[in-house]
Amino acid sequence: MKQYLTDQNYNSSITKFTISPLKEPKNSVVAVASATFYDTLTVYGITINKGKNGLYVKMPQKKTQKGNYIDVVHPLSPEGRKNINDTLLQAYQKSEFKKENVVVAPNTPIKA
Repeated sequence: MKQYLTDQNYNSSITKFTISPLKEPKNSVVAVASATFYDTLTVYGITINKGKNGLYVKMPQKKTQKGNYIDVVHPLSPEGRKNINDTLLQAYQKSEFKKENVVVAPNTPIKA
């Protein structure tokens, strides 16, 4: 019988990330980041911003011809958003700008 990873037995979907702090903040942006999920999908253009209540993570957006902004990519659950925010903000605050983790996607057989 194959054993599978589930949401209950893995910590983070982010397998790699890079954070590039800006020498001088531009508007509210203090760093630009990328994150790779399960060694399968990389998202570029994530920003770490400084707001009235402290640092926050902003996912990539695209400006439409009408001047509105639409999300290019976004987390599908509050837990996913929390995972991304916690991972990137903690790394930024610790000056940990590049990291690779060994993470296996859920429902992937565990190798014995």
